[in-house]
Amino acid sequence: MPSASRPLFVWIDHHGQGRNVFARFTRTISIDSVPSNSAQAILHLFGDTRYRLWVNGRVAAYGPARFLPSHPEYDTVDLRPYLQPGANELRVEVNAFGASSFESLPSVGGFIAWGQLGNERLDTPDGWTAARVSAWDAWAPAHSFAQGPVEVYDANADNDLNAGPPIEHLRPDNWGPLRPRSIPMLDLACHPLHLIQHSQVANHGQTRIGFRVDDECLPVGGRSPRLLYATHLYSPIAQDSELGLFWGPHYLNGELLVGTDDDQRGNRQNAPAHLRAGWNLLYGEPEALLSAWGMLIELPEGVIARSQARHDDEFALSWAGPFGAAELSVLRSEVPRSAETLPRLPGGWKEVTVGQSIPLPARQMGWDRLMPTPETPRPLPIVVPAGQTSALVFDYLEEFIGHVRLDVEGPAGTILDVAVDEVQREDGRVHLYRAQFNVDAADRYTTADGRQTIEAFRPRGGRYVQVTVRAPITGSVTVHQAELRRTLAHPPRDGSFTGSDGVLNWAWEAGAHTTEASTEDAFVDPWRERGVYVGDALVEQAAAWTLSADDRIARRCIQQWGEGAWPDGQIRDVVPAWLDRPLLDYTLIWVLMVRDFWAQTGDIEVLETQIDAVRAAMCSSAWVEGTSGLWTGDHGHIFADWAANRHTRIGENGLLNAFRVAALGAVAEIEDALGHIAQAQSAREEVARVRQIFQTLWDPTRGQYAACRVDNQLSAAPALHANVLALAYGITTETTELPTLNYVRRQLGRCHDLDEPDRIELYFLYYALRALYDRGLAQDAEDLMRNMYRPMKEAGAWSLWETLSRGRIATGSHCHGWACSPNVYLTREALGIHVATPGHPNDLVFSPVVETLTRAEGVVPHRLGLIHAAWRVEGETLRYRVVAPAGVTVTPVPRGRLAKLIWEQEA
Repeated sequence: MPSASRPLFVWIDHHGQGRNVFARFTRTISIDSVPSNSAQAILHLFGDTRYRLWVNGRVAAYGPARFLPSHPEYDTVDLRPYLQPGANELRVEVNAFGASSFESLPSVGGFIAWGQLGNERLDTPDGWTAARVSAWDAWAPAHSFAQGPVEVYDANADNDLNAGPPIEHLRPDNWGPLRPRSIPMLDLACHPLHLIQHSQVANHGQTRIGFRVDDECLPVGGRSPRLLYATHLYSPIAQDSELGLFWGPHYLNGELLVGTDDDQRGNRQNAPAHLRAGWNLLYGEPEALLSAWGMLIELPEGVIARSQARHDDEFALSWAGPFGAAELSVLRSEVPRSAETLPRLPGGWKEVTVGQSIPLPARQMGWDRLMPTPETPRPLPIVVPAGQTSALVFDYLEEFIGHVRLDVEGPAGTILDVAVDEVQREDGRVHLYRAQFNVDAADRYTTADGRQTIEAFRPRGGRYVQVTVRAPITGSVTVHQAELRRTLAHPPRDGSFTGSDGVLNWAWEAGAHTTEASTEDAFVDPWRERGVYVGDALVEQAAAWTLSADDRIARRCIQQWGEGAWPDGQIRDVVPAWLDRPLLDYTLIWVLMVRDFWAQTGDIEVLETQIDAVRAAMCSSAWVEGTSGLWTGDHGHIFADWAANRHTRIGENGLLNAFRVAALGAVAEIEDALGHIAQAQSAREEVARVRQIFQTLWDPTRGQYAACRVDNQLSAAPALHANVLALAYGITTETTELPTLNYVRRQLGRCHDLDEPDRIELYFLYYALRALYDRGLAQDAEDLMRNMYRPMKEAGAWSLWETLSRGRIATGSHCHGWACSPNVYLTREALGIHVATPGHPNDLVFSPVVETLTRAEGVVPHRLGLIHAAWRVEGETLRYRVVAPAGVTVTPVPRGRLAKLIWEQEA
């Protein structure tokens, strides 16, 4: 970082506030030749919240890595590959979210840069110009409850007419000291998208009207506020017809309309309606469920809509709001039946012009109807005739995170609606709204005139891309090319595994792809949320080690949770994020993640930097003990697992206290490693105390631990999660071990039966497999993995689902790293390579434990090189080969069934 006097944080105003603000910073420099030394062509930069760097019209970087404002990291870009003799333009677009997101904490817009190009310094603000970019719609709808606003971009409004010198930020203390980026820069390689379907969107004469509220429609008194709208519908004849609507209520001439959900078109209800000849009043009071909420209405053919009951009215619809329930009750006493009985509003009604575009791209795409027979797919280019709309569906062939790029040619005003998902509908389109009503997973780009390349600013995740081309009546549109700029940060894959079982091989390979596709600037799920969750990351960290020895992503995730802890010591379940509540079990799992990182890598520095946060987490004031001394789940939130029942989360809680025992054990190891003998001993004593109290959950009549105790009564609810953890973390006693194990083995054998109420899901396999392998129950573990992963393989999955139950009905996430337990255990147990003693990564054992496998081979990454291992059973002999890099010791340790064989090492 340069001197304190320069550079300066700048922006387009003094404060950087506002929703979804885009700013552009430009610098033009002339050079005689491209420098041969990178030090003379280097740019360091940071932008809050996300930036895109262009150099001479080419994308050179996306960044920064998600950050805590108190601990930001800047990026460093070598400009040389993008430079040319003569004039060179650096252009940085910065998007300040200013809206709820699971990718950032609340912050403000700001930009800072420094470096050198030739003989000129690049420090802000000197020589830079700045402009607010109005081409991006500041009130675009949220992509989902977890991601910020979608892109609604109009190239015709993209100009720098307001450009001027950057403004020095009045609050540079919004950001802590800048540090160099600690993880790899993103992969910017472009890959083709494969066109698999071209369909014309049918136009049967229906007209759509609607509006969008450009405001924060926050709940009022715990309830979502209401919007009001009114329009007059003119029907040339009396007719029974159908209106396309969404959740209301809606009234036609004062009568309530009753709609039914449309199975084929998301966020739509079809409401039978009797229209009188002449003018009819359509009035509604829909809920505003998110910020920038909107309403879409589709009218039958031949029916027109006007705000006033006049054919010459220039407005189609009037609306107002949002209003709380109490306020609404004052504004109207009865449902209006005519214009005269509409509520008289203090601020009046807002008007929507006839034919005005409705900036709700996901709703529009979801409501489109396709012609019955798609056109035969053919290579690009594709021409969409003037006035027509076509839906082009592309397949990346695997999961991705990246930016869609479209090379298109056509008249100004062409609309490109772009949706990304992991699932197709029956008609081939992407399956908008399949998971939740509030996932508006579509962006909109309006083109300028001529040929141009549109590159999405925001990365999206999925497999399928749908581009709906809405050609204006002024001319045809040609789509020349469609591709994806991938933006992941995973290192090259070094690890591998194959064995004698096809399902397990598929699970490992699908898990490897899932891990790679989920490694952006942190461990994320690509499609819906892209947030960094502790529970997910515990598994993803372990799975990533089977692919690469590069641990920078895991290290940074751990660091951000520690630095971003709540004042009471609890760890955020997602970091950084606007989410304002922790998950109690995730706080404890973060402690396990810290311990596991050290155990695998021997990295004492991570323990030294996180020990204060670890201690604060374990001493948090959020922990509340019940009468027995067990922590309760009644004063916070517990996630557990998607298959968990309510009793897993309440009362003096088995699951929470099992994680408590595990975390205390991890603390003892951490304190020992740091040489804090007294603290380690105290933690071990607390482990023994809590382990003993845990036995009060034992239910001898059922031969298992109860899920919880409420009002001093043991729950009789299903309790598989608590019992799995009791085995995984050694909490059982001589008396309880066998019945607990019998119960868990029985239920794990049923987990693939989705009708079984006492089951776990894919995430919790991480703990169940540990419990089984620790007891040498390799066949149970192998059968469990086969039962849970075979359905995905048979369904044609390319990556691992969030849950078996949701995946089977094409909902939920189809690429979720917390399902990658097979990568961890097949490498560690079936291949048999793992660290012998926690914290000593150079001392490993070769100790495969299997029951149904007859061979395995693979590569295990290590920071000193690659470990190649292979074994096979031939009669009564185990033939094996292990090759390790210098400095690594791998000791054969026979275990289980294979220990009964004669071991012969091959050269």
